Amino acid sequence: MNILPEFEQVFRDRDIPYTLEDKGEGHYIYRTTEEMRDAGITSDTVMLDFNLDTKHEALFLGMIRVPHKNRGQHTGKQLVRILKEFAKEHHWVIILESASREPYFLAEDAFLQFYV
Repeated sequence: MNILPEFEQVFRDRDIPYTLEDKGEGHYIYRTTEEMRDAGITSDTVMLDFNLDTKHEALFLGMIRVPHKNRGQHTGKQLVRILKEFAKEHHWVIILESASREPYFLAEDAFLQFYV
């Protein structure tokens, strides 16, 4: 599974404009044209920020946020499904960036919050 085209298909299917930034070393950021404002998060255009860490066999999810007009359409859930399929196929783990509360679609998908 090539994860980038999978994400891009979701964005195209929902008419979400996007650009991909390849930060190097497996770090990718997808942006949209809409500046999103959510409580407790800096307003910006980042929809998806993640790292593919081949050394540690981990997918680090730093940010997942859906433009306001596309919320409630299971877009986040579909992006999470792609992440989970990729991790399962490669026998990797998914590490979520710590946050005070995770979006509902993450909890609904059996992601657990733990503190170290």
